[in-house]
Amino acid sequence: MSTTYGTPRFRNLGDWLIWRSEGILGDFRMPACMAIISNEGVRDGWIYRLTDDDITRILARYKEHVNFWNIAIEIIRSELNVFANAIHKDYYTIASKFDNLQPKRIPREPTQPDFRRRGAR
Repeated sequence: MSTTYGTPRFRNLGDWLIWRSEGILGDFRMPACMAIISNEGVRDGWIYRLTDDDITRILARYKEHVNFWNIAIEIIRSELNVFANAIHKDYYTIASKFDNLQPKRIPREPTQPDFRRRGAR
């Protein structure tokens, strides 16, 4: 996970992949996510550090996207299959996890503690 000047910092690979996979209008692009995983993830070795939480975050963001744009189920199944293969997981496990998620993204984890919420004024 490389960072450059001006790039936001992330606490997990899931949020970083989502950020990298969004288009200029904020739409989520699963093919871009899969390409990053297949190329950079394999090359740099972080593909094996993807946690269940990272995968859940990606799938939740994807479900929000396909629900908003009313994407055909055939396309969703195809992209889930390619995603499962990219992360070396079983398709049915990924599809089941996707089906059980609500169609809304999981909020990004803060990178620094927010002291304002502790009563500081």
